[in-house]
Amino acid sequence: MGAAEAKQAILDNRTSLGIEFGSTRIKAVLVDGNNAPIASGGHEWENRYENGVWTYSLEDIWSGLQDCYQQMAKDVEEKYGVELTSVGAIGISAMMHGYMPFDKEGNLLVPFRTWRNNITGEASRKLSELFQYNIPQRWSIAHLYQAILKGEPHVKDIDYIATLEAYVHWKLTGKRVLGILYIAGLITGTLFFNITIKMQVFKVSDFLDFTEYMKMLENIDLAIFCSYVVFVRFRQLLLFFVGLFLFSPYIVFCLFDYGVSVFTGILISAMVLKYGWTGLVGGICFLFPQYFFYGMIFVIVYIYLFRNAAIGNFYTVISRGWRGTHTLLKDRIIIILLIIGLFFVGCYIEAYISPSILKKIFGIFT
Repeated sequence: MGAAEAKQAILDNRTSLGIEFGSTRIKAVLVDGNNAPIASGGHEWENRYENGVWTYSLEDIWSGLQDCYQQMAKDVEEKYGVELTSVGAIGISAMMHGYMPFDKEGNLLVPFRTWRNNITGEASRKLSELFQYNIPQRWSIAHLYQAILKGEPHVKDIDYIATLEAYVHWKLTGKRVLGILYIAGLITGTLFFNITIKMQVFKVSDFLDFTEYMKMLENIDLAIFCSYVVFVRFRQLLLFFVGLFLFSPYIVFCLFDYGVSVFTGILISAMVLKYGWTGLVGGICFLFPQYFFYGMIFVIVYIYLFRNAAIGNFYTVISRGWRGTHTLLKDRIIIILLIIGLFFVGCYIEAYISPSILKKIFGIFT
């Protein structure tokens, strides 16, 4: 994209701004509608060792963010001769671990404890033993549990715990949102499965029976099975888009993300419980081929909506394209054709290819 096109993208608000809080540098990159970088800025910073803790102050965070943005905006003005007054979307990335506890009034209770700290050895060891899963010292849960074990006075006042990324997002938007919904769904599905099995509410075979599934695939006409897959997946896709038209995309994406992750947690748990840890491989093979293409539909719609700064529902965004320029209309048609193509490829794989893969791995579990 040339300078003239980049300038027009800035004026039309067809841009996205990514800001990344690294350990030694805060970076801001502005991209156009094709995700090509058109301007950037940066700010050098360094964590400090104070009272036995590696930390950044809140002043460091906000002054660094402001300087980084100013450098990027200056780059825009120097390159394109326009003042940057708005962007289409903003994404925040930061060191994913650490500990920032806040009280009900939004006050930080203790200085930000960064990922660099290794002061949670006892908590890390005990949590790893409890969950039978490695919990590194830098994780937020390890910091919280260590504070509990030490009886730190601030624990009783905690209302919200955030990482640096979650904190910046919260202060910029007023919303306490963190990208852990899929993991939360996996945990919910796993817990639901294990609790219901232990309470004998269900049997493992109620969730998964490979023998019956394979017999069904051997005795059914695959063309009929493919038609069934298309019907079921189209119904789900239709529900997804109806939700986007009627409600906020944030709500719809969260619900679908959570629902898919709960299903994944249940399936993987059933595979592991019935076939051992090798069942994990079977679960991945059962889901990945077709859901890669279904997932791409989800990702494309997500990028399209939020790149275009979807504030309302899907209709408010897509309708701009039909009333907009020829280029915008062409973009919408390409996206729709791409979604249709991915949908039918996923259905074909699920009906014709996945059964063959399952037959090959079925011997591993029997």
